[in-house]
Amino acid sequence: MDEHSLRILELVPVLGLVAGLTHGPLAREIVEQLRPADSLEELKNRQAEVGEALLLLDLGFVPPLVGLEDKRGDIQLAGRGGILDPQRLLAVREIAVASRKLGRYLEERSQRAPRLADRARWMPNFPRLESEISRCLSPDGRVLDAASTTLRNIRADIRSLDASLQRNLNALLRDPDILKMVQEPIVTQRQGRQVIPVKSEHKGRFPGLVIDQSGSGATVFMEPLSVLPLSNQLRSLISAEEHEVEAVLRSLSGWVAQEETPLVAACEEVAIVDATFAQASYAKKVDGSLPAIQEGGFLRLVSARHPLLLAKGIQAVPISLEMGKEFTTVVVTGPNTGGKTVALKTVGMLAAMAMSGLPIPAEPDSQLPFLTEIWADIGDEQSISQSLSTFSAHLTQILRILPKAGHGSLVLLDELGAGTDPSEGAALGVSLLEHLNAAGALTMVTTHLSDLKIYASKTAGFENAAVEFDAATLSPTYRVTVGVPGRSNALLIAAGLGLPDPLVRRAREILGKEHVGVEVLLDDLENERQSLRQREARLSQGLAQMELDRRLLQEQLDDLKRERQTRLDEAATQAEDVLRQAREKSHGLLRDFRQRIADLGRQKEQALAEAQRYLADLRDHGEEAEPPRPFEELSEAELERLTRPEPEEDEEEIREAVSEAPQAPERTDEIDSQARVVARTMEASLNEMAHQLHEMRSEPAPAAPLPELEVGQRVYSRRYGQEGEVLQIRGHKAEVKLGMVRLSLGLEDLEPLAGPATGGQIHLPDAPPGALSSRVDLRGLTVDEALFELGKALDQAALARSEKVEVIHGKGTGALRKGVSKFLNNHPLVQEQNLGEVYEGGWGVTVVKLKR
Repeated sequence: MDEHSLRILELVPVLGLVAGLTHGPLAREIVEQLRPADSLEELKNRQAEVGEALLLLDLGFVPPLVGLEDKRGDIQLAGRGGILDPQRLLAVREIAVASRKLGRYLEERSQRAPRLADRARWMPNFPRLESEISRCLSPDGRVLDAASTTLRNIRADIRSLDASLQRNLNALLRDPDILKMVQEPIVTQRQGRQVIPVKSEHKGRFPGLVIDQSGSGATVFMEPLSVLPLSNQLRSLISAEEHEVEAVLRSLSGWVAQEETPLVAACEEVAIVDATFAQASYAKKVDGSLPAIQEGGFLRLVSARHPLLLAKGIQAVPISLEMGKEFTTVVVTGPNTGGKTVALKTVGMLAAMAMSGLPIPAEPDSQLPFLTEIWADIGDEQSISQSLSTFSAHLTQILRILPKAGHGSLVLLDELGAGTDPSEGAALGVSLLEHLNAAGALTMVTTHLSDLKIYASKTAGFENAAVEFDAATLSPTYRVTVGVPGRSNALLIAAGLGLPDPLVRRAREILGKEHVGVEVLLDDLENERQSLRQREARLSQGLAQMELDRRLLQEQLDDLKRERQTRLDEAATQAEDVLRQAREKSHGLLRDFRQRIADLGRQKEQALAEAQRYLADLRDHGEEAEPPRPFEELSEAELERLTRPEPEEDEEEIREAVSEAPQAPERTDEIDSQARVVARTMEASLNEMAHQLHEMRSEPAPAAPLPELEVGQRVYSRRYGQEGEVLQIRGHKAEVKLGMVRLSLGLEDLEPLAGPATGGQIHLPDAPPGALSSRVDLRGLTVDEALFELGKALDQAALARSEKVEVIHGKGTGALRKGVSKFLNNHPLVQEQNLGEVYEGGWGVTVVKLKR
């Protein structure tokens, strides 16, 4: 990429703005050295990483990037055997901490930012290095006593010896003879030794050595001879302390040297991530985005703003421009100070930023082709030292551009054809633009030459663009409008600035009718454009009102839907309460019914036991025997016959008499079987009602908690309407023994019962004697009657371990067949059902295959 063009476009100052958002000098250096990528793949990788960083910032995930210094030099110094001072070691520790924290931060967000997380591989943990530096150094850089046992012992001796030295010195100062000679009764330090300030005239009498003297010479600082041995020992210990501190620092530097390569890599990777997040932060700061980049695509900038104007707080007017589809060359015209050069620089600057992987201050639907070259000739390039005029300087730059501009190039030329004769300048400009257009370069030029405007309006691949100017206020609007040429407005501006009217009129006469005609045409175009803009504004206003009305209607419709659904939910809740009460009541009635049957069975067994007791009592006591309670309901004749002590009466006659006592009905088992069928039919109806209520709800009702069951526990099956015993529990299912049948049932179908499984349990009746028929004929029955018989037949078939049952329902209207099919679909014993073959009765018969 041409560095001269990037310098003219001022890419470096923009990079400085981004670099200011970094946290360390190395990251700042990385940002400042950013340049357009050499390949589309490299550019896509840059954009992908910045996009991931922007996503994390949008989600509120702020990376741990604080106080990151570039310590590669110190790390490499340690690697060469150098000893680092405590401050440098602490800075290296900060690098290790940053590597650990940032690596974990990226790994935890690998799903949202996989590319950035991949950099965490180069950010290892350094636990031993962190631990050693933290153990040996305090946050302010002091070597701690805990750094080594030797250092701890030396410092303990120093403290003890220093305390002894201070006691001796203070005791000396309490001596009256000494006090007469000292300048001030204090102990101070000079040259690392403990001294006492002595008056100069007494230095010969004071028992000590002169270590230093004051500037005036009135005071000498003397070390008493009495403490000299202690002082020498102290200095020796201090020297030993210094050597041990150096040994500690050498050891810590050795730890750094041992991790030299990964530490340098971590330092660089942390800086790269820092630079990436700085670019993402810049996007948020300027409300920017990452444009789409495509090979051979077109250029479209939507609401583009110049970043340097934003940095200065200037409310720049956004520029929208598209080129590369219907035309590749844009000729921008308009008055001086009208913003033509700003528009040119904005396009060039944003193109250079996008090719460098930076976010640009433009809307997200902006896009650019992948540009291999950006060429810019903007501003006054004349050079006195090189004897170049403005025209010559521009032409020199253009000569650099022409051989290299082509597909994948963006060429920006300011004031094309200026600095020479207008006719010749226009002819030369047309020739240059034709060459660039034929080469396939995207070209944007500014000019004041009318011939270039006319050429652009008539030539395919070219388009005019105007920078608008407010004639009323004589000031530019900075809006760029593609499709119409701009006016220089020189005479209008001159008149507005006070040029006398006669001079303005004479200038118009000199221009001639042809130029005036062009000006009139441009005025007409401008008026038409203003009219179109007003119509567009009114249309936009109408569309906005329509959209507002549509949203209001939609909100009202949504409110009605929500209100309707709320009422349905309320009705469903009430119905579910009624349904639950009905289910509980039906289950209770069935349990009461079955309990009464069980009670009758127990009464039968109790009557037999009482009879046996009475028989034994008769043998032992005769008429004095007390009759059992069931016998109280017998007739007097029967009671007399039973109690008459005739020799011929034996035990069998008494048993026959007792058997005539009231007892449970003989058809208990049959009634119980019918009750179960009724319970199943009722449960199926209740479940169908529950399904319909579930469909009414906007959200499913919360499921009831599953019962806590244990193996061997008595349970009640709502589906089968009978009690059973839990044999095994697997997850949300339980294997339950219902009479002679073992079934796998969901826990939600079971209701725990009190008491053991064996006590008072009523089992399914045994299979009736004789062969069971595997065919049931339902013809002539109502649907309810038929389903009752069908349920009983399926139970009998299951007890007899039949594989299939043929259900004869006839053809008729099909109502009975449909009812049977629906019943079989929900029946737990049915594996599958099919209409019969021709030899089985066709569609007048349903063949049911039972579960094994």
